[in-house]
Amino acid sequence: MVNLKRFTHVCKSRIGVGFLLLAAVLLGSSRAAGQNIGTVGQTTTVSAWTTGALTGPFYITSCTSDHTANCLKMIGQVSHQVTVYYPSGAANAVLLEGSQDGVNWSVLAQILFNAGQTTPGVMVANGYYQVLRLAVNPGSATVAAIKGVYAGFQSPLPASNVVTQFLATGITAAQIVGFNGSWFPPYLVSGFQCSNPNAATAWLELYDSTVGATLGVTTYEYEVGIPAGNTFVYPGSVSFLGVGALWVGAATAQGGTTPVGTGLSCDFQLSYSGPFAPFTPLP
Repeated sequence: MVNLKRFTHVCKSRIGVGFLLLAAVLLGSSRAAGQNIGTVGQTTTVSAWTTGALTGPFYITSCTSDHTANCLKMIGQVSHQVTVYYPSGAANAVLLEGSQDGVNWSVLAQILFNAGQTTPGVMVANGYYQVLRLAVNPGSATVAAIKGVYAGFQSPLPASNVVTQFLATGITAAQIVGFNGSWFPPYLVSGFQCSNPNAATAWLELYDSTVGATLGVTTYEYEVGIPAGNTFVYPGSVSFLGVGALWVGAATAQGGTTPVGTGLSCDFQLSYSGPFAPFTPLP
């Protein structure tokens, strides 16, 4: 006579072992794959691009029916991330620009490369635009081929808060702070601290200019009086945008032309990556 209880227990055990073996085979056969496997989840498009050797500006434009390679795929993404691999060379930049009509372009974000830099750069911007483009080598440097990757997303990405520190000492007459080249990458003044060693109030003035600045002559973007022996800390609740170069001076009177006797010592926090509020740069 068959022992039904024992028979049932054996069958259940064998079925359980079979399922375990099947699971092991399926799991063991899985292979590593790249993150982008098509139009799924957060990512909507990924576009690799490259340039040849450059001596002037070059544009990577949005893809069209007639332009399907080395371009930016546009399928409705609202946030954007660009990674750029820059060969060692002169100071340079890559700008991410957006447009609603393909004619008028606004700068959204930027990757600024210092001379000799070879580490990759990354920029992020948010917002929907009919078309995008990358302005590569706006400073017209002579460089080898540049390559990068654009990724578009369906929801906003967190904004970068990365800044670069610039120490400026002996500030009397206006002097330049930050990037100093033959062209002018956009920047954000995110914060600064200045100490006044003088026995009277010093009036700190910040200018955004492509041609230099002169106390009491050039229109300043920001001015603050720093009492004698005090340190002023910019609250940093709002960054302000520059499209030329940042110049800083200190006068003995508000809007005055006479520089202070002893130079101020300042520490500036500038962002060259953005994201920037969409703006049309100077020609």
